[in-house]
Amino acid sequence: MFSLREVLGAIQSYGAAHRFITAHRLWKWIIIPGIVYCLMFVAGIIYVWEYSGVFIDYVLNLLTLKTWIEELQNSFVNFLFLLVGLAVRMIFLIMYFSFLNIYS
Repeated sequence: MFSLREVLGAIQSYGAAHRFITAHRLWKWIIIPGIVYCLMFVAGIIYVWEYSGVFIDYVLNLLTLKTWIEELQNSFVNFLFLLVGLAVRMIFLIMYFSFLNIYS
């Protein structure tokens, strides 16, 4: 897997990179893209969270489950569908994170 020599070399490389960035005043080329990437990451999470809710509503309306739940008026069934909706949203977020990992 990884040897101790590789791990120590990686740590030393980070230290050398930090010294190089400080010596050549390159922080603006690291901080600005970092902030932009963080904003895009948060915007992606919000987008996935909102539109996964739209997808859940679409599927519930397509299968006429929403009207069945409203007619039933059972708190346990409502809670169960709430948990299923939350699980679907989490699956969408995990897919978003995996796509970020693949394409970055």
